[in-house]
Amino acid sequence: VGCSLSPFVGKSIDRYGARVIILPCIVLSAFSTMALSWLNSSIWECYLFFVLLAFTGTVLTAVGFSKVVAAWFDRSRGFMMALTLGIVPGVTTAVRAPMSPFLLSHFGWRDSYIVLGCAMLAVSFPTSFLLLWEPGRTKRRPASPARDVPVRTFAGITARDALRKRAFWLIAGA
Repeated sequence: VGCSLSPFVGKSIDRYGARVIILPCIVLSAFSTMALSWLNSSIWECYLFFVLLAFTGTVLTAVGFSKVVAAWFDRSRGFMMALTLGIVPGVTTAVRAPMSPFLLSHFGWRDSYIVLGCAMLAVSFPTSFLLLWEPGRTKRRPASPARDVPVRTFAGITARDALRKRAFWLIAGA
């Protein structure tokens, strides 16, 4: 589900901005995680919550944050991408991995989901709210570039031509 949503998420971020898409997805992901504590015997509830988590997970990965990092950094872009997209998820996993068994053994699986969702709201939302800004965007400004700002163009091929290339499909399949 998440992979099939990536192009739509990317288009939405281009159109509306990363902040407008990412902040609500953090809240939706946190509440979807907490909602897993309500699961009973309905398979459809399980599907619903995991589809919501797949959608928000797509936004909250490299798809969402790479645009902001690329907009802010030119010279040290590779290093900042490594920090944002490599180290931050790694630290999150390093903290959550030992925390999950502790929560399970002391509180049970239902309360563990609630604690994990609350932790996401308590850490991810304020951090993103304070730090997630795209240069040149204001609250009410449309997503199109300003008239007096030069638009950078890159040499390359069109998306249609890329879809016809074997190299594209090898990279996409990897």
